[in-house]
Amino acid sequence: MKKIVLIFLFVPLYLNAQFMNPSIGASVGIGEMKGNSPSLSVYSLNGYIGFYAWFSADIEFRGGFFYAQKIENLIPENRTGKFYPFIKGYYLSANISQFFNDTFFLEEGVGLITINDRIYNDRTSWDIGVKAHIAAGFRLKQNLRISGGIDFASTVTNTSASYLIYMVQTQFYF
Repeated sequence: MKKIVLIFLFVPLYLNAQFMNPSIGASVGIGEMKGNSPSLSVYSLNGYIGFYAWFSADIEFRGGFFYAQKIENLIPENRTGKFYPFIKGYYLSANISQFFNDTFFLEEGVGLITINDRIYNDRTSWDIGVKAHIAAGFRLKQNLRISGGIDFASTVTNTSASYLIYMVQTQFYF
């Protein structure tokens, strides 16, 4: 099963006839999450694969996975019987980068997201909604970018889970 998942993740990187400039990226950040609950402070991890489709050289499509968990999970302590609330999910977004010069850029993106809300240990629900992000950064090399920005998602079904993350992101183009 793991081999199949890896194949599906890396096959788009080699389909140059259908996709242009494939990339991989990751981000880390801190922020807040909520879903029929008070806001909780969280850390977030995010990974994605991006590509430019054959019909548009300006819009980069990204599919990815994110995970956000209560920040107290990082504090060393006895974890026996403890539950640390978290959300996780998958998204597909369309992104546009605007370069102000050869190195500095602004990036905006919107898309669809599905979030698995696990804020309470006795409840698991999948919610569907929208995602948006904005980031500013630098292109270090022709194929490497580093940026910082804000990532926001809100859902409209079940528990109305949402998050707001201040992130640092890196992206590598093949």
